[in-house]
Amino acid sequence: MTCQKRPSGCLIQGMSDGTSKITWIEHVYADYTGVGTIYKRLLRYGLGFGAKRWASILKKQCQRIVSANVPSNTHDFNNLVMLNPEGKRGLLMIAERMVKYFNFGITGSSTGSWTEVKGNFGSDVRMMSTRAMDDPVLPRGTWLSVATSFVLSLAPNTVFNYLRDYKHRKEWDISAVRHEHEPICRIPYGEEPSNCVSIYKVMTRRGHMLELQESWRDPVPSHIVFASTEIRTIDVILGGSDPNDLPLMPYGFTIFPDGPSSPVDGWSGTLLTLSFQVLISKSPMADIDSITMTKVAQFLRSNCQKIKLTLGAVEPCT
Repeated sequence: MTCQKRPSGCLIQGMSDGTSKITWIEHVYADYTGVGTIYKRLLRYGLGFGAKRWASILKKQCQRIVSANVPSNTHDFNNLVMLNPEGKRGLLMIAERMVKYFNFGITGSSTGSWTEVKGNFGSDVRMMSTRAMDDPVLPRGTWLSVATSFVLSLAPNTVFNYLRDYKHRKEWDISAVRHEHEPICRIPYGEEPSNCVSIYKVMTRRGHMLELQESWRDPVPSHIVFASTEIRTIDVILGGSDPNDLPLMPYGFTIFPDGPSSPVDGWSGTLLTLSFQVLISKSPMADIDSITMTKVAQFLRSNCQKIKLTLGAVEPCT
């Protein structure tokens, strides 16, 4: 769609206590004509391109920097694992890269080299593809990223709290029915306790592996993103080695308010987007056939249906 960024920016004022006061102003023109109906409320209320989005991202990045420099010998890790400063920073870097690639697979950002795939798999699913050859995150091969969005009549906080809790994972994740999750490590950042990077040990029928998770709750957008990896790879990171070549396959959610109902009641619902990336072939030049696209889209829809059913039984909260 057509967008124009007009004079915008931020004012930074130093405060007497050593902090900074940020005033952000965004002046953006966007033509919503081609936007799907499900997203128009999000844009109409300024949640898509508004100044709150920019300010929240700035705040998040500043909190990550602070957290990365906090000494490791604190209660931050719940006494599960002690990290050296290099390992802590490396883990935060990996999580940031994981979320970035998760977003690339949904938006098709030019810097992410994803392109949209057309096919007869249904208009409710967006499918992107990329051919990874020397990618620092994705293993070599042909990849698909699939995503879909739907509205839930629950407050964003309710949806966020439910989906981020590993104890509920089996209730909604059809690929984790026989898996057990055990928390290993947790790095919080910011004032909100649920804003953190975590590592879980996942016990499957084939053995043990680790899962990296970042959860971030914000008054406007929130996200919960996962990626599985091998135990020996994370061990190298925790030891302080460079994490630049860690392969990741992101899977997760973005959570937006579906427009405010009233100042008293808060948000009227949640616009939830589910997306995952899957390796189609180890060859970067492999063809993507219609049968594969249909199967991947159907897996996505099945998981969405499971989420709708389980969240339909969750007690609402604000």
